[in-house]
Formats: sequence, structure tokens, C-alpha cells
Amino acid sequence: MEHILNYRQNDVSNNIIIFDTKRADVNGDGVAENIYLTGRRETTGIVASNIRVDVENGKTYHINLKVNKGYNPKLFVGDFTKDGIDDIFISIESGNTGRESYFYIYSFVDNEANRVFDFEQFNSEHQYDVNYKDNYIVEVKGLFSDFKQNINISNRGDYLKNLYNSDGKLINSMKGMVSPIIELRPIFSNGTYNLQAIQRIIGYYNADTLGMIVTPLRFDRTKNEVVSNTPYLI
Repeated sequence: MEHILNYRQNDVSNNIIIFDTKRADVNGDGVAENIYLTGRRETTGIVASNIRVDVENGKTYHINLKVNKGYNPKLFVGDFTKDGIDDIFISIESGNTGRESYFYIYSFVDNEANRVFDFEQFNSEHQYDVNYKDNYIVEVKGLFSDFKQNINISNRGDYLKNLYNSDGKLINSMKGMVSPIIELRPIFSNGTYNLQAIQRIIGYYNADTLGMIVTPLRFDRTKNEVVSNTPYLI
């Protein structure tokens, strides 16, 4: 439920909205902070803009987001960095027909905001080449690794006649694509959280979903960064 912001009496604006709120110890002092996801509603009343995170613990700290406009902004707190202290997870829906969403995770130890996960970095590092092949096969190859999987599309219906001859030969070269991240799932494991990033494999047209790529992610404390394990198809 949204509320008009009232926790800072000296806020110069009277139309800042709280989209979501959590209470957890995110700075590591042993005392729970109030965490607010705030912003404004545009004139349409649907799109949220100027979205940011405010952390209140006697003093108010702001975490500004690079991409701060979208739909249905939400907060989640959990220990992704495996240091025993909760981190701040932000999700914002883009509103695009492709279902892409925006995700950030921040550590806030000692009242310092450090970005742990950035959806734009993930998207740039996890790109794929999608090619239609003879015999109703779509090949998905990672541009960042040796990942390669084939998808059998022989059951996709009438549109196949636009792509293939009756003998299963491709009429013309045809490419699909893999979407940016559409979902980032917190996965609870042994008292902390890992992640699963979901991308959509798109075929003949935007609504033609051929499958999903799941990339398991975890925070590596020795590298001080999120690292990915081998992706797989579902």
C-alpha cells in the first residue's frame, strides 16, 4: 500500500510517495533500520518516477538509482553478500511488452551504499546469439561462454510453414533473440540468499517465447562480486 511520505518533517515536497517499506538491520549495528522505497506518481497515476531508497536510523540516507522510473517498485531484504547483514533488493517493472524489469541490490554496511547487483551490467555480460537451423531447430549460443543449446520447435504450429519447406529446410536465414533479464529470484540457501536470473528466448515474433534461460548467481566474497554459474534452459 502506498502512503504519502511523512517520516521527514522537513521534506520540501508534499507529494513524495512510499511505494514499499521494510525494517531490517542493513548497516550492521545490530539495530533495525526503516527502509523506504520512495518516489512520485506521474500525471497518469500509473508510472512511478524519481524512485530511490531512503534508509532511516536517526539520520536519513538516500540511495539514488540510475534507472528510477517504471511500474510496481518493490523492496526485499536479505543477506546476499553472506556477511550476516541484510542487503537491499530493489525491483521495478519496465512496462515493456517483453516483460523486462530493472533490478539492483545494495549493501549498506556502516551506512555506506555499495551496489552488489546491477541489471544493466548483467544484461551486457549475458548476451546470446539465436539462430534458426534446418529440421526445426533453434540454436542458442552464449556470446560470453561456450554455452550452446538446441530447442526443437517442430510443435510450434502453423507459422513454421513461413520459415521452413515441407522437408524441414529453412527457407531464409532467421534469427531470434534473448531478452534482457525479466525476473531476478532470491533463492534461500543455508541462511543466506543466492539468485536466479531469468531471460526469455524470443522466436518468430515478440510473443513467441521458445523457452527461458536461467542463470544461477551467487556472491563470491573472495572476489567481492556476484558471479554466475552455468546457465540452463527451462
